[in-house]
Amino acid sequence: MKRWPLHKAYFWETAPFFRLLLPLAAGIICYDVGWLHFLTGSNSLTATSIAFLLFLGIVISGKVSNAYRIATFCLLTVMILCGGFCVSWNNDIRNDKQWFGNSTDKNITCLARINDAPVEKEHSWKVPVTIVNAIKGGKVSPAKGNAFIYLYKDDQPMLLHKGDSILVPNKWVPIKNAGNPFEFDYAKYCQQNNLCYQQSCSINEIRLYAANDESGNSIIDNAHDWCMSQLDKYITEPKTKGLLQAMLLGDEVNLDEDLRQSYADTGIIHIIAISGGNVVLLS
Repeated sequence: MKRWPLHKAYFWETAPFFRLLLPLAAGIICYDVGWLHFLTGSNSLTATSIAFLLFLGIVISGKVSNAYRIATFCLLTVMILCGGFCVSWNNDIRNDKQWFGNSTDKNITCLARINDAPVEKEHSWKVPVTIVNAIKGGKVSPAKGNAFIYLYKDDQPMLLHKGDSILVPNKWVPIKNAGNPFEFDYAKYCQQNNLCYQQSCSINEIRLYAANDESGNSIIDNAHDWCMSQLDKYITEPKTKGLLQAMLLGDEVNLDEDLRQSYADTGIIHIIAISGGNVVLLS
């Protein structure tokens, strides 16, 4: 008995969401590698709007032909690609006019807020901060951006805490990799998280501007700090503690860099990102 020939569905027909996902990913990649460096956020937004209006006009017209189908496909692809580029451009702190990294004037003092607990290293303390203001000649101007400060121990105790506001000198240097072959691209990882600068200085160069007022912390912050303290209390091995804090609470402040590299080399770094990311999303 003869049967009608069956049409084998193409990949984009069985998984139509890839038609949207692929151009979106292409736009993000184009920004990441700098292929469309001549575009800015406003230009890409304009291109997205024009492509959307043309696409909408063709759809409303109701005309059906191969030429119109190709046109709508191309316009939709351009719209999503430029949209992905626009989102990446807007999320990059380096494109913000108030980003503290735009100024290299050494006479500027930065007002920063410690956004996480200082991490003890072998010869220093790693302090993650958020820049709030830039001060020069008594004039205060708004500033934005995150950075790392490495404070030399110098046999002095760490008296700074999460939430404290401090005054720091403008001695920022770009975050760079150690230069080891096949190492984890830490500088690129930080850049994708809007962390581009760091500085090393002594504790004497830092001035406490205002101590943290714990009464103003949110319930989520208090719950997070309590969970971190419990893990710190009952788990004494540093690498294990840092791994559990990253996986359970999404806090990678104590995650060992060598351990991160090992997870990346074996292709299971997503376990840390997904596990901690779920907690961060819910909170």
